[in-house]
Amino acid sequence: TKLTAVEAPQIIQSRPAQGVILGGMVASGKTPMLARLFEMFQSKCVAGHRFAASRTLAEFDKLSWHATMECGASDPKTERTDRSENNLFLHLCIRKEDGSAPTTDLLIGDIPGEIFPEAVAEESVCLDLCALRRADHLVLFLDGEVLCDPANRHDPCGKIFDFVSRALQTRQIGRHTILHLVISKCDKLPSDAGSEVLTFLEKTEKLFQTQFTKQFGSLHCWRVEARPVHPAEPTLAEISKIFGVWIGNSHQGAETSAQMPQRLDFSRDFCRFGLSHK
Repeated sequence: TKLTAVEAPQIIQSRPAQGVILGGMVASGKTPMLARLFEMFQSKCVAGHRFAASRTLAEFDKLSWHATMECGASDPKTERTDRSENNLFLHLCIRKEDGSAPTTDLLIGDIPGEIFPEAVAEESVCLDLCALRRADHLVLFLDGEVLCDPANRHDPCGKIFDFVSRALQTRQIGRHTILHLVISKCDKLPSDAGSEVLTFLEKTEKLFQTQFTKQFGSLHCWRVEARPVHPAEPTLAEISKIFGVWIGNSHQGAETSAQMPQRLDFSRDFCRFGLSHK
């Protein structure tokens, strides 16, 4: 099972570890990216590192169980993080591929989508997110498909900005934190470089950087697709780069391109449902 707020500090205090907290609205793409990352480790190495161990192996496997035909589902999906899983953590231990350094542990927490807007509205709810104070990385997700809808795009964008401001106000995050903005479901974005949607997205990323860069250790913007609908490809290289920043590997890009095949036919990809690979 996931580690509790009592069990997780025992790992952080005993050996090198990175705390990673994911946040965003419901169905913003947090769980699919974690599931994809776990599957990438099953294939080979990610950002020059291999899987070493996990105390929450079954929980990682459950992330994408409902994306399999074997589970009996008629449509693929990933399960939402339940409110009861707030302040619980996945555990992942990795080692460099050449074995040149000790293992590194990651504790990965997910702020449930139902709680996220409550943390924006209520300071007490934000303060109850105890993992934020120990987070080395805060990774916030915006749903790319929602950004394509002019009528609904402003609410999740506003909540992302307000959440960062709230957590800065409570001093749970700051210069000791690396901040990430992840635009998910990028296969839903238009391909026309001059489209109004992409212009809005670029302005949002620029405003995010302008408003928050000086208040954090560093800030990164990413665009990913973890569970694309066929024939789009998952952004494996970009996900590997994100993971490389989490573990402080500044040379992950070249390693990833050499080691990760272009297409990975995972058994839990959404395209298995009613569509075949070409």
